[in-house]
Amino acid sequence: MRRLLLVVIVYIAILTPSGVYAAGVTVSPAFQNIVVTQAMSGKDFIVTLTNQSTIGLNFDLSTSDFGTLDETGGVVFLGTPAAELEHRYGLVSWLTLDRNTVFIPQAGSKQIQVHVDNRPSLAPGGHYAALLATATGDGGASLRDPKVNLHQVIASLILVRKDGGAQPGLDLVGFSPQSKNWFHLPNYVDLRFHDAGNVHVIPHGTLILSDPSGKVVSRGIINEDSVTVFPESFRKMTSKLLLVRRPWLPGLYSLTATYRYDNDASTASQVTTFWYLGNALTAGLIILILLTSGVILWLLRKLHRI
Repeated sequence: MRRLLLVVIVYIAILTPSGVYAAGVTVSPAFQNIVVTQAMSGKDFIVTLTNQSTIGLNFDLSTSDFGTLDETGGVVFLGTPAAELEHRYGLVSWLTLDRNTVFIPQAGSKQIQVHVDNRPSLAPGGHYAALLATATGDGGASLRDPKVNLHQVIASLILVRKDGGAQPGLDLVGFSPQSKNWFHLPNYVDLRFHDAGNVHVIPHGTLILSDPSGKVVSRGIINEDSVTVFPESFRKMTSKLLLVRRPWLPGLYSLTATYRYDNDASTASQVTTFWYLGNALTAGLIILILLTSGVILWLLRKLHRI
């Protein structure tokens, strides 16, 4: 049996909290965050499918574990596991749907009930799966684009955290301002986070750029879109720096990143430094260059007349 039954790339950054839109169909919520305690026997929740197309549609419903595809926000759907422990952070083995197919009339919507079964085999930490809805035509034939021949599939991602042993972990392992040089201060900062724990986390924090006197020149927000870092994975993101005051002073500038993850009061920080000429020194150098050029031209003209 092939372990990898289905591979679909989904970029989390383009999914909105209100729902995912595809071919006239929306699914809401796009992300379902579920917390399960040790005392719970299970957890039920609702996913809503809405048909905004001009015809009634049938949908085949299924579930699939997913994991991280790359460091930019992609996930890969892993298909149905052969055993409960095949996918370390999988969830499909503990998921049940109240139906496998559903018909939604034009401009209508239907709710799908999903159940998480909190059996002892569901280990503490993070577990991840998706509810997949595949639109089908009359007689069960899949609706396809005749040019590309791809199934139209929309997904609602399910993120479960089971307490009683969940170990969040977040480290900033890459931290670099973009396009820093002697004459320009950076407008963007690249960050790379690593989650060494066994459950997903959402980083938050601030960026402070200070001049040699300690005055704040620029500020930024880390992870303004609240993207998720999954366990044992890396995630790259970029934050914008907004100018607070003109950077006149030349010298050594410092950029401080202070960060934490959701539901954690403690923070960590990192600092990087770089040299900048400052607007005053830059303006002075430009004036000096212009004056020197003027003097040289004047001397050349005077020598030419002699």
